[in-house]
Amino acid sequence: MMLDLINKAKNEKYYQSIRFFYHSLSMDKRHDFVRLVAEYNIYLAAQCIMTSQKDSIIESEIIGKAEYLAKDFNNPESSAKGFLALAEFEQFILISKLLKNVQKPTKQQLIIFKKIFESNGSQDIFFQLIEVMLLIENIQLIIYCITTYNGTIIVNTENQKILKTLFLFLFDNGNYGISKVILEKFELYNEIAIIFEKQPTEIINILLVAKRKKIQAIKLAYEIYNRFNLVKSLNAEIFIDILNETSSDKSLMTAINIATRQHIESKRINEEISNLLNPFRNNQKVINRVMRKVTQLINNGLLDYISKNESLNEQFSRFKETFNYDFEKKKNLHGLITSVFIKSEYSIFEDNVEIPTHKSIEEVIEDYFNMKDKPYLENLVNMLTFHFNASYRDISHLLRKYELCGTINAIFDYGYYVTGENIKTRNLFFLHPAQAFEIGDENNNLEENSKINFRIIGINRTNLRFNISRLKEFQN
Repeated sequence: MMLDLINKAKNEKYYQSIRFFYHSLSMDKRHDFVRLVAEYNIYLAAQCIMTSQKDSIIESEIIGKAEYLAKDFNNPESSAKGFLALAEFEQFILISKLLKNVQKPTKQQLIIFKKIFESNGSQDIFFQLIEVMLLIENIQLIIYCITTYNGTIIVNTENQKILKTLFLFLFDNGNYGISKVILEKFELYNEIAIIFEKQPTEIINILLVAKRKKIQAIKLAYEIYNRFNLVKSLNAEIFIDILNETSSDKSLMTAINIATRQHIESKRINEEISNLLNPFRNNQKVINRVMRKVTQLINNGLLDYISKNESLNEQFSRFKETFNYDFEKKKNLHGLITSVFIKSEYSIFEDNVEIPTHKSIEEVIEDYFNMKDKPYLENLVNMLTFHFNASYRDISHLLRKYELCGTINAIFDYGYYVTGENIKTRNLFFLHPAQAFEIGDENNNLEENSKINFRIIGINRTNLRFNISRLKEFQN
């Protein structure tokens, strides 16, 4: 029987039956049984106790054992179970004392958080831990919680206050980058008015007067501005003006990126670019540093920005000729390796144009396919998920009606990568062998550079790669 209990205490599918068996025992037998369970799964033992009538004696004993296990950071598996047991007993002050001494979190402690969320992936345990981290004001552990928790967050009356406290704490400490991560990872932009109990424009105004890490604050402010399409409520030049007050490479890159997307020309940006493209340099180290900076700026929209400025265009041409600079050779083309998709670039419309949300989702998709110079297809998908709350599955079903053409770019045993024609995607389309040929096709060989017709049948949620099919059943 002992061996049977050991095996079941380690297998989640038996947890409910163990708890039921515990409840069926008489009071004098429960203590011995739960002690046995605690030897192999302290968290399960805590669940047995807390789902039964109050028993102070055994509860105190198991809390002591859970504390002993939790503070042994060198054993992540048992430490995680110890912390979960303490959370089950609502011993949050005790948890905070154990974590308060953690000045510089270790790899083992990161593993502990992963183990905690593997054992209990509910948002309740996530918010319980966040509350503890806020209590001890340990930003590093808060970041660990956020990066290791991969569940969903549904905003409700219980956790709204915790979220608001969390964001205000992050704002006060200049942690705008991790704030942006939370909003994007858990798809909370649509909930910010509820979380902050303020309108998006009010939140933007708070960010615009940030005293610390201004660039990160501006990036988050512009993200909110862009997602909520606040072109009529706020002049986007305010972002450029504040960035121009901060003299750094990062502020210039961010300013150029925003100015390009908003079709704004800034005298201060023009001066910075002109100084950078000055060809009169002799020190090779300085030249190399300048060329790296120019490459960074090009990746953030420099060429688009200077395209309407004849003087800057001429300077850039002289710069390339003088230093034998060839950006195209440095540029990493999108292809087989999935590129990092910037979720802020979700709109198929220019950032300074109001998004026509009065149209139906079908009309917006139709508008997209009628565009002569289509933005990235991923932009369309992200815009539809944000403004229409559409799922990837629903979007892929709507996209199936459009027949596309393309060229086989690469062939592997597991499938084909396809470059689309007259449509831009950050990642190549993927064609699975099962979707490449009808049953009975005599010629079932596709070669590189072969032209094919196809339709989109699915969207990979992780990397926004589009799965396609050549089968007739998807052509109606």
